[in-house]
Amino acid sequence: MYYIILILMVGAGLICLKYTMWVVKTFGHVAWSERLLGPGSSYAFWRLLGAFLIMGSFFVLRYGHALGL
Repeated sequence: MYYIILILMVGAGLICLKYTMWVVKTFGHVAWSERLLGPGSSYAFWRLLGAFLIMGSFFVLRYGHALGL
């Protein structure tokens, strides 16, 4: 189960990192990010989300049993 979650989260994270333009066109701009951080910050938001997904997947792999997964 942990490996399936790992593969899905890493895949989603890599898509967010590699295809940021496509993700922004598909899911749209993040309004609060654009308002607070300035124009173009939606791209940074999606890239950070991708990085956090990848880091979070390894956290789930390591500590998933403690989280009850």
